[in-house]
Amino acid sequence: MLPMLAGRCCWLAWTVAFPVAAGAEVVDTQVMLAQNARVILTRADVETELARRVPEEHRAEFASSPRRIAELLNMLLVRKTLAAEAREADLDREPLPQGTGADEDAILSQRLLKKLDAEAGADFDRRIELFTAKAREDYLVNRGAYMVPERVELSQIFVDTEKRGDEAALRLAEKVRADLATGADFATLAQEYSDDRASASKGGWLGWTSRTRLDPTLAMTVFAMKQIGEISDVIRTRNGYTVVRLDAKRPARQQTFDEVKDQLLSQLKQAHVDAQRAAKADAIVADPKLRVNQLAIDALVSATDPEAVRRALQAVPPSPPPN
Repeated sequence: MLPMLAGRCCWLAWTVAFPVAAGAEVVDTQVMLAQNARVILTRADVETELARRVPEEHRAEFASSPRRIAELLNMLLVRKTLAAEAREADLDREPLPQGTGADEDAILSQRLLKKLDAEAGADFDRRIELFTAKAREDYLVNRGAYMVPERVELSQIFVDTEKRGDEAALRLAEKVRADLATGADFATLAQEYSDDRASASKGGWLGWTSRTRLDPTLAMTVFAMKQIGEISDVIRTRNGYTVVRLDAKRPARQQTFDEVKDQLLSQLKQAHVDAQRAAKADAIVADPKLRVNQLAIDALVSATDPEAVRRALQAVPPSPPPN
């Protein structure tokens, strides 16, 4: 016997409707699987949803998985209940989208969730002092997460080995480095020789970056440089040769609480809203007054071997085209 619904973990199950052979029992699609104060969940609801979201060739496999069936039926129970609450709140007064595939329950349940989200957000705002204290506590406990890493501002002249070949690229990079050593202008050489056209158009300027965003070999060299204006030797990277200039450097630093306060509060607010959503769904699924047709649920679990069904379907010759 399969346990049914959350708290109790929601194991609803049902069987895919295949063509019924002569003499076989016809399944009553209106049989009740679960019922609460607002809605009745039937096999017809499940079959409609299955037809909408699962390709026909995968339905046997889907129906043989108690976990997937449980997730599907719990979702349907929650969605139908939310939609019923939406109607009670007159959220169906706004015209519903029309057309193929329009799902009224899905649309209305989303409207109700949007309303619940707004209410949860307003509740958060009313208790902002409490949540600000929580944000400060989180900041103090996890100060290491709010470090700004060491950063450098760079300019580069990049020579692409794929474009020029390894030997030719190395010769050009060495020429560029030699010219720089004799006082040539970095920006002029970048515009003339660099194969990174995005930075070349800006005189080789790459802007600010951190260690993790650079090629490892390049990062090792760059972050060992001490003097602003220092020019590196030719550096071999994954896809070419590079000469870089250190334009500026900023050490790692700890962000203050005020700097990250808005970020932390935004995260806490989203977590609060998500928690209210989850609590609403849990209350529906764990409703102690929920009626469950356990025999119908147990009987609906498919014992079909999905691989056998797939092989059988593949063995059926295609139907001849109509005359």
